[in-house]
Amino acid sequence: LLLYTRFWEFDVRDAVAALAGIVAVRPDAHLLVVGKGERGEEQELLRLATRAGLAASIDYRGWTEPAQLPDVLASADVALVPMDDTLINRARGLAKLLELMALGLPIVAARVGQVDEYLNGGKCGRLVPPGDPGALAREVLTLLGDPGAARDLGRCAQQRAWNEYSWARLAVVAEQAYQ
Repeated sequence: LLLYTRFWEFDVRDAVAALAGIVAVRPDAHLLVVGKGERGEEQELLRLATRAGLAASIDYRGWTEPAQLPDVLASADVALVPMDDTLINRARGLAKLLELMALGLPIVAARVGQVDEYLNGGKCGRLVPPGDPGALAREVLTLLGDPGAARDLGRCAQQRAWNEYSWARLAVVAEQAYQ
C-alpha cells in the first residue's frame, strides 16, 4: 500500500486506523509512506503506529528524490489518498493524485473537491467518505482481494490521466480559453 503525502491533507490518526483495519484482515499488508510533513507529522504517524503495534507494517521512506519517485510509487499494489473535507482540500490542485493515476495505480481516495472528477465518479478509482478510515480500509481490502478489478481501475486511471489531464491536452484547453 502507498501513502504519498505531505501529511496536511488528513489526520494521521485516520491513516493508522485504516492500516489497523487492513492489517487485521491482511497481516502481510505494508504501508509504504513517501513524503515528509511540514511540522513533523510523519513522526506522529510513526508514534501512533508503534503504539498500535503496527510499526512493522510501515516502511517510511520520507522525502524521495524525484528521479527515484516513479519506481518507488509504482512498487505499490494500491495507493491511498485520504483527505479531510476542508476548504483547502476542496480547492487545491491534485498533482500527487495525477501522478498516481499516470502510473496506473489503483487508488482509494476520499471524495473531496475534484477527486470525484479526476477519478470519473469512481469509475477510475474507489471513492470513500472523507475522514472514514473504516471505509478506506474496506475498499483497500476489496482491491487487494480482487487483483483483476484493481488492475482495471489502475488502467482506467492511467488512461484518464493521459487523455484528460496531460500537458498536451490542457495546453489546447488553455489556448482555446484565451481565444
